Amino acid sequence: MFQEILGRSSWGWAGTGYPGLVVSPPVLRALGRHPFDARATITLMVLGGVLSVMAFSGADLDVLLLDERTWKLLPWTLPTSVLLHGNAMHLGFNLLVLWQLGRVVEAIWGTWRTVLFFLFLAIGSQSAQWALSGPAVGLSGVVYGLFGLLWAASRWHEDKLGLLNPSVTRMLVGWFFLCILLTEMGTLRIANTAHGAGAILGAALGWSLSGPRDRRGWKWFLFPALTLLFVLAGQFGRPYLNFSPSRAREVFAIGYAQEQAGQDQAALESFMEATSILPKFEEAWWNQGVCLQKLGFRDEAEACFKRSKELGHGDDEE
Repeated sequence: MFQEILGRSSWGWAGTGYPGLVVSPPVLRALGRHPFDARATITLMVLGGVLSVMAFSGADLDVLLLDERTWKLLPWTLPTSVLLHGNAMHLGFNLLVLWQLGRVVEAIWGTWRTVLFFLFLAIGSQSAQWALSGPAVGLSGVVYGLFGLLWAASRWHEDKLGLLNPSVTRMLVGWFFLCILLTEMGTLRIANTAHGAGAILGAALGWSLSGPRDRRGWKWFLFPALTLLFVLAGQFGRPYLNFSPSRAREVFAIGYAQEQAGQDQAALESFMEATSILPKFEEAWWNQGVCLQKLGFRDEAEACFKRSKELGHGDDEE
């Protein structure tokens, strides 16, 4: 049942005829449970699948999405945004790997601990993604968190050595770097920061769970401390860490609100920041020109209008 996750032929299991005693009998008994006992994993899969299909069908689920408009007003969107996916392939891949990894984690550490793992991994990976890049959807951060957890446990947990099959490690590590390459080439828009942050959090959790209980001590604080660090980075550090198009649009929205309130100087500074982050942001160049014109800088305003038109501003209206 778990051959694709456990390195059975390479390492052997304790209590079997295979050489190498690397996984303890209690772990084997946990893994021998019926797969449908994995209630937390199945529930997460059902929620992600149903909500994603609803979104594919045109349902308005903006209340679950983390974006520039809602991140301060709707804090629950940090975990709920992972339940939605960009397309059917994205959904299928995440659900498949979640099923393979999640049921193993749940069999070993139990349903309620797994629920907490899911929640912390979702919040932490999405916060890191938000801090350094832009809004994203999908369970990839949670999936890579589970991978990091099993990877760390398979190396440092005394009764779980060899738990993770090397082929699974190669596949997920290879996919991680392929995603970065595809993003840099502009082929796909992938939440690579969420992948990396999830893996880091999972590895920290796996290391925290390793060793005898009476010797873990401060290790228990590493996983929640890293999660909190990512959350604080998303909430307060984004203006200093994020230079993505998403951040440019967010600054533009702030500038537009300032302009509507008659705060032309503040709006000008926001639009200038938006164009410094995203130099080809034609609408921000246009609004920058409007503010300059209001403030009496006509030559500078004309230069901004010209730049905006060169980038295609107004083409859709013709």
